[in-house]
Amino acid sequence: MATINGDDTTAGALAGANGDHPPPETTTTPKPSTFQTAVSAWRTLSLSTLLPTLDTAAQSLQTHQRTALLQRKDLAQRTKDFRKLPDEAKLTEFKDLLKHYQSYVDLLTEQGKDAAGAFMRVYTPLSD
Repeated sequence: MATINGDDTTAGALAGANGDHPPPETTTTPKPSTFQTAVSAWRTLSLSTLLPTLDTAAQSLQTHQRTALLQRKDLAQRTKDFRKLPDEAKLTEFKDLLKHYQSYVDLLTEQGKDAAGAFMRVYTPLSD
């Protein structure tokens, strides 16, 4: 037996510690590459079934954007016209203007929900 720093060791242990013998082989399965993982995810995504859903969502979003733009321009014009009214007329027209603002807010809310839904329809299969 050999003594290193006061510890008794065997000759075999010394040989392994000095690098005379290679470490025992370990059997591990190779980790798939990032590319292989991406290809696998792409195959499971089923793009052919996802595309029609995305096309519908894209058309809906475009329609919402056009409608929102037109409503915003209309609302801006109504607000300018409202400011020009005499105070007595403002009291009667205020309710109508408020309804237009509320319908615009509702449109934007619906547009946001549709956009979030479309995002989640794409993100969910990709994240799985």
